Amino acid sequence: MWPLLALGVLAGAAATAALLPRRGAAPRGALPLSLSLCLVVRDEVERIEGLMADLVALAEGLGSAVADVVVVDEASADGTAALLERLQLRYPAIKTVRWPADTSGRGDALEAACALCAGRWILLRLARAGQAEAAVGVRPD
Repeated sequence: MWPLLALGVLAGAAATAALLPRRGAAPRGALPLSLSLCLVVRDEVERIEGLMADLVALAEGLGSAVADVVVVDEASADGTAALLERLQLRYPAIKTVRWPADTSGRGDALEAACALCAGRWILLRLARAGQAEAAVGVRPD
């Protein structure tokens, strides 16, 4: 799912960039893409290692287009948070946040995750107890 969304984001950004007037000293043909990869998880202890590996592979594949990578644990009760802390040692460039249990389900974790993202474009994946959703968004100017 991640690779298909990433290709869609890149294609959309390239099309948008072709339509917009060039600003500043960007070289002709350069793709002005600043992409944040964001993963919000809850109760994914069995899949978190694979999700993190996929996220890192995607970030490496997109190279300099990736502004940052953010993972937010949304009040997991199954050990996801503890495993995520250990994975943070393997992937120190990824920002990880543990969201408190008392706000779970209200969308606060999702808002916080997006607020942590530095990129103009945000590629977001929600992985909650075996379910997955994905979305792409653009920050307004």
